Amino acid sequence: MKTAYDSRLERGGQALISPDENRRMFDTISRRYDLLNRIISFGRDRSWRRRAVDQLMVKPAGSYVDAGCGTCALSVEIARRLGSADGRVRGVDFSQAMLREGIKRVRTMGVAAQIDLIRGDALTLPFDASTVDGVISGFVLRNISDRGGALAEWFRVLRRGGRCVVLELSMPEDLMVRLMYRAITKLLVPVAGALLSRRSAYVYLLDSIKVFPSAETVLMLFRDAGFVDVQSIPLTFGVVRIYCGIKP
Repeated sequence: MKTAYDSRLERGGQALISPDENRRMFDTISRRYDLLNRIISFGRDRSWRRRAVDQLMVKPAGSYVDAGCGTCALSVEIARRLGSADGRVRGVDFSQAMLREGIKRVRTMGVAAQIDLIRGDALTLPFDASTVDGVISGFVLRNISDRGGALAEWFRVLRRGGRCVVLELSMPEDLMVRLMYRAITKLLVPVAGALLSRRSAYVYLLDSIKVFPSAETVLMLFRDAGFVDVQSIPLTFGVVRIYCGIKP
């Protein structure tokens, strides 16, 4: 049975889909999500996440939020770096199926005691203002229409001096790299999606990258939300970027 995003992509429609369609899409692809990430990134996704958590500057007894935690790869990486039993990671995601996969990962990696998983919306986090040391989000901001609202919400829950880190796919700036990237992904991503998961979801992935704002625009959104010392760090020839800022 076709979903709304299947039909929209067949019509060549907009890249962004509604929050409800987004949730259903991730429910559908949850079981093969990590495997597809390995394949599409040529195994680089693990190093990208480690680099992102580096920017979070995890403190031993700190409190951290993984907004849109999905299968909890970032949450687990943070938990590994907590040097105290008092440190906590709270993963929030609106897809129940993705959270189920996350629970499996957390238990397998032996860090369940330090991670709380919550079904919720990254735009309305269930935490009081100024209560966490860091917020991180991996491959989520691209799927949110109100990106400024998301960053403002993440700013709200941070303590003074807290860090916000966003890991996101991007379009390489170098022309030759961009052409190669487009050629490879145009073939690889839909084929891998069709063979192992749902093709339309991974066609949507390509569309969402194309319409995602430039690095300069994302940094402006960080500043508008109140962050200072904002920076953009390109990885793997610019196919991925880490954006980060500090709550003053």
